[in-house]
Amino acid sequence: MPGQVWRTGANKATVFEVSKDVTVDGKPLAAGKYALFTLVDGDYWTVIFSKKWDQFGAFKYKEADDALRITVKSEKASTFSEQLNITAAKDGVVSLLWGDNKVNFTVK
Repeated sequence: MPGQVWRTGANKATVFEVSKDVTVDGKPLAAGKYALFTLVDGDYWTVIFSKKWDQFGAFKYKEADDALRITVKSEKASTFSEQLNITAAKDGVVSLLWGDNKVNFTVK
């Protein structure tokens, strides 16, 4: 739903874990575990890394718990995906594919 934070996955929030300090699209993110949320606004998605990684859905999501937010432009995917797919390439590009939408961000 546009304008509403949703869990990026099913049931429990998807955990995004990094073992060392990284940058995500050039912004710093400390080593640790994070819940991955998204906020869709038209052609742009806000990808949210929440410090409260162990939670069910987005029911207890609070912006105050955000470790990082990045905004990425959605593009039309080459294939349709009924289920959310998350992939990480060796070059650090993380892709979220859902329906006919695809968003990428880079972790270095």
